[in-house]
Amino acid sequence: MRGPEDAPGQADSPTEEEEEEEVLWEKIESVRHQLTRSLNPAKLTPYLRQCRVIDEQDEEEVLSSCRFPCKSNRTGHLMDILRCRGKRGYEAFLESLEFYYPEHFTRLTGKVPVQRCSMILDEEGPEGLTQFLMLEVKKGRAQRKEHLAREHQLKVKNQALEEEQSRLEQQVQELLKVQERCQRLREEWDSHSLELLRLKDENYMLAMRYAQQCEEKNLAVLRSRDLQLAVDQLKCKVGSLEEECKLLRKQAATGPRREAEERAQPDTVSELQAENHRLTASLQELQSMLQAASEAQAPGSQRILLDILEHDWKEAQDERQDLCQKLHSVQNELQWAEELRDKYLQEVEDLQLKHRTLQKDCDLYKHRMNTVLCQLEEIEKERDQAIQSRDRVQLQYSQSLVEKDQYRKRVRALEEERDELRSKLSRAEGMAGALGAQQPCCRDAGMKVCPSSYSLCSNLSSTWSLSDNPSPLGNGVMDMLGVPAITLPEGPSHLSTEVTPESEKDINRLSTFPFPPCAGSILRRQREDESGPIKSLSCGSFGSVEDITGICSPGFSRGTFLGST
Repeated sequence: MRGPEDAPGQADSPTEEEEEEEVLWEKIESVRHQLTRSLNPAKLTPYLRQCRVIDEQDEEEVLSSCRFPCKSNRTGHLMDILRCRGKRGYEAFLESLEFYYPEHFTRLTGKVPVQRCSMILDEEGPEGLTQFLMLEVKKGRAQRKEHLAREHQLKVKNQALEEEQSRLEQQVQELLKVQERCQRLREEWDSHSLELLRLKDENYMLAMRYAQQCEEKNLAVLRSRDLQLAVDQLKCKVGSLEEECKLLRKQAATGPRREAEERAQPDTVSELQAENHRLTASLQELQSMLQAASEAQAPGSQRILLDILEHDWKEAQDERQDLCQKLHSVQNELQWAEELRDKYLQEVEDLQLKHRTLQKDCDLYKHRMNTVLCQLEEIEKERDQAIQSRDRVQLQYSQSLVEKDQYRKRVRALEEERDELRSKLSRAEGMAGALGAQQPCCRDAGMKVCPSSYSLCSNLSSTWSLSDNPSPLGNGVMDMLGVPAITLPEGPSHLSTEVTPESEKDINRLSTFPFPPCAGSILRRQREDESGPIKSLSCGSFGSVEDITGICSPGFSRGTFLGST
């Protein structure tokens, strides 16, 4: 029952071992070049045979085979054999590196190699072992010194840590004090935060009140506007009241008489009242007398007297009634005058109040007008400054426009000069191309000239120049083969196309014929012609000779030269 269950585990373990071996050998293969160049297989094979990783045949094949002439090849073959041996080959290879090549062992494994006395005794003998033991003793002493120094350092460090501990304890005590203080500050902070919340609420209430005051202010502004309208209306009323005052002033002329009448009215009233009392008293007497007369039946004379008295009484009654009416009318007039006086006094007080308010408004408007005038003066100054700056900017702009026009004119002139230079350059290139095309013909013609003409050609070539001096080269002439020669330009415009030695080199860079020909080149060609068959030329009389450039001098006919050839 366990066989099938253990089969996956058994299958996994070989694969893991194979993967580990592959990883190990990949690590060795990564430094294969250094190992093959530095390892000696003759030094490794005895230990590998002792470990029974390789046999005698493998050792013979590694050390004595003709297939591996150099050491690196033998070392590589040994590494391949060890890789075929699996994990045991890898372990034996690392052990051999640990014994003989400790630096490579450290590089591959990262560990310090352990040296054994038996191996040293076998390899290097007693002297090597003694030296090794001395080195180990020195290392032990050095390690002991290091341990002592480390112990001393640890003691010093311990003392420092104890001091640090005491210092930290003091800091802890200070931190406890700071914590208590922090707790107090936190409590104070809580109380202050509550106070802050209360102040925020008060601030909010004040903000609300401020908003209400702003609204009231806006309402007051609106009300002030309404009052301003009312003031304007009152001004109209003041105008009308001034007219009424004028009428009152006119009536003031009759005022003294009215005042005298008013003053006389109390006397008249008192007199009328006294007369009224007197008349009532007389009336009562008359009534008593009439009663007595009626009782005593007085005689006719008394009767007449009574009639007279009755008539007088009736007249007095009528007068009394008239006086009462007059008194009533005077009282009405007095009451009306008092009401009118009170009304005028109230109006005067109102007018004085309005006058004071208008005076204050006038002062306020004057102050506002003064401030507005000051602001207007400042604005005028700023306007003047702005106008001056604008004028300066306009002047600069006009100057820049003038400079721009000048630069444009200059650019146009430079463009014209550039076009002229380009045209001259194109003409010069055309001339150079024509001269380059004409050079082979000139060379063929030069080969036919007699040897005696080379000195003359050299003299002509020495005087060859594309200067501004007039030359017969500027005329349109025919070369010796009947091809029209190039008409060279004349005038000042030709000065810019003067041929310099550098330009001649550039022109003749791809040509085999030098331009203009020098004496050395003519002599060289003469020597070349003398080495070959020379054809005699009957030159006749040279009134004018044609040089090697194909340009005919004046007085030389084309037919004569053709006849001579």
